[in-house]
Amino acid sequence: MVATGDDFGRVNMFRWPSVQERSKHKTYNGHSSHVTKVRFSAGDNYLLSTGGGDCTVFVWKTDFGVDDAIETPTNRAAEYAPHPDDPDNEGNKEDKSRSNKVQTKSDNRAKEQAATRAKVADDEGDFNLDEDMAAGDEFMAIRPWKGAIKEPTGFKRPPANQDKAPQVSIEPEWVYGYRGSMTKNNLGILKDGSFAYFAAGLGISMTAEGDSQRFFDMHTDDITGMGFSPDQVHCVTGENGRKPVAYIWDGLTMQKKHKLVGNGIVRSIMNVAFSPSGNRVAIVDQSDDHNIAVYDANSGAIVAKSKGDRAKILELAFQDDTTFASAGSKHFKMWTVAAGTLKSRSGSFKNND
Repeated sequence: MVATGDDFGRVNMFRWPSVQERSKHKTYNGHSSHVTKVRFSAGDNYLLSTGGGDCTVFVWKTDFGVDDAIETPTNRAAEYAPHPDDPDNEGNKEDKSRSNKVQTKSDNRAKEQAATRAKVADDEGDFNLDEDMAAGDEFMAIRPWKGAIKEPTGFKRPPANQDKAPQVSIEPEWVYGYRGSMTKNNLGILKDGSFAYFAAGLGISMTAEGDSQRFFDMHTDDITGMGFSPDQVHCVTGENGRKPVAYIWDGLTMQKKHKLVGNGIVRSIMNVAFSPSGNRVAIVDQSDDHNIAVYDANSGAIVAKSKGDRAKILELAFQDDTTFASAGSKHFKMWTVAAGTLKSRSGSFKNND
């Protein structure tokens, strides 16, 4: 396999050798800016990629490598799990169970990888690289007979096997990095006790023990804002860019619930927020007018939209499903959702002005 990284944050997998222009390949997203380096580990069990602007390191798990003893949080969990015969750990069933699960997962992966390697070997048996490239020492030899030899009528050379994407695949195993600057609400706790946050273009959920991560990977640019539903199940994330997209997704299964796009949101989403009931989601962008859009979190339908203010809006907070506040640099407004429109009035701190 050949792995490449490009200026659009994509990691690509090609067959080896890749001898044709625009060969079929598989593409994986996650980085939010140019990918500076990609490297396979010694046994091809992992692929590492580094992002330029997002300052992250991705560890991708392959399905065709062999155990090369790369230390990951999952491996460390297995290494330091208590030995079943250790008298100091008698009765510690939870740790033993966890160790057994890690070992079972490792064994299953090894079987799957062996099957994938065998499948790839069979598939690549049809590969027919140009004879001149495979001629070795004869490459520069003079072969006068070649001009007299003609191909039979209707003969077709077997394809160079570049018209199909590779059968192998990779998936994120671990992401080193955390977006801690120029963002809002970038860390929360989910119902199962895991921590939800983001790095580059990935929404990430990490167990409290720090031994595994789950990923939401549908964003194509830097995630710049995050919100959490009151039931600690759903997340909403917004991204950078000229045509930004926001997603509502399940933080436990990492599955998309709704894609929120357009409706006046035209530049870099910085603020997102759920209402106390979890039925509404508000989004504000970073355009000159700081546009605001309110969505139904259950259906993904637009409820109301409006220009916000020329002043920067740095915070959003709901009072109930129809009332929320926005605040920022020389800005404080109360907003009311009524009959599909947004109405605003200047905010007041009353006796605390």
